[in-house]
Amino acid sequence: AGAPEPHRAVLLELYSKHVLEAKAPAPEARLAAWAPAVGAATGEELGKQLLPLAGRMSKRNPAAIANSFPLLVAQLRADLSAHAKDILDPLAVEFLKDREKRAKGLRIIREVARKSSDVAGPVAVAEAWAEALKKAGKADEKQALLMGIAALVAALPRGSLGSAEEGLKRVADPKGSIAKLAGDDANEETRALGYAALGALALALPPASREPLMQELLKPLSDKKAPDRARLAALEALSKLAASVGADDSSAGVPAWVGTLLDKSVPLLVVAATKPVHRHQSLLAWAACGALASTQEDRLAGRLKKEEMKILKDAQSFVNAPPSLLKAPAGEATAQALL
Repeated sequence: AGAPEPHRAVLLELYSKHVLEAKAPAPEARLAAWAPAVGAATGEELGKQLLPLAGRMSKRNPAAIANSFPLLVAQLRADLSAHAKDILDPLAVEFLKDREKRAKGLRIIREVARKSSDVAGPVAVAEAWAEALKKAGKADEKQALLMGIAALVAALPRGSLGSAEEGLKRVADPKGSIAKLAGDDANEETRALGYAALGALALALPPASREPLMQELLKPLSDKKAPDRARLAALEALSKLAASVGADDSSAGVPAWVGTLLDKSVPLLVVAATKPVHRHQSLLAWAACGALASTQEDRLAGRLKKEEMKILKDAQSFVNAPPSLLKAPAGEATAQALL
């Protein structure tokens, strides 16, 4: 029912003392019991009391805050638009650096995006993180920032960017920090996360603004020197974007990148026939083509050759053999079934 109004301030003081200032992690059931008090906190109390204290305690008692802070954010009912930066930066990034805390960091990011009525706040955080990438030197810092940007952008409500669209375009700059890391970084995992972030940004932007990003995502498909993980991340993003293409088959309605995607995907369709290690790569290529099959049938049919058609018909091929289907993510298996 929520904390009684006259007692809210007292309860928040107790919460601050017994939870946020705790030196050891508290049991989750005990933390959950504070939900009525935390949920009743106003935006002012959050900004002036709870968040500053959590920030200080994260340096003194990091294990305890790592345990309580994600649940604190989940329990809040206040609009988090104005508090996105204070909640996410730097705590969420620090959580993302640690594999054991990564799930908690992602949870915080999604909660903030979901509870922000104005996406300008979360987008401003994404801009700050993209700027921080320019100065990031260590791999774990780069990867945490890229994961954070991808998760934050993916969690934004679709079609509600408004004035924040320009900010998101700056984050998605094809000559910016994310594209540079995706294309040039020495660490394979960093490059893969860079392409994942570019894919999330492309999905969040209106279709008319995607073309420059699509060209970046298409590059590793024809780059023989691109690491496998980077190519897979780009393919996975492209298969999701392919599913978003509308049914309008007129020259004005079909994005220019669709034809390029088909041209670069088709050679990958059969690569696993001779190189089984690239099975996932071929599956993702089939997923991208499958997503386009219903709206771009003629374009796809004109590119498929005898070897691709044979694989579709062969019940024991690397694509539709049970071991492959069992390992493939649901989205890829669905796209394959549509073909």
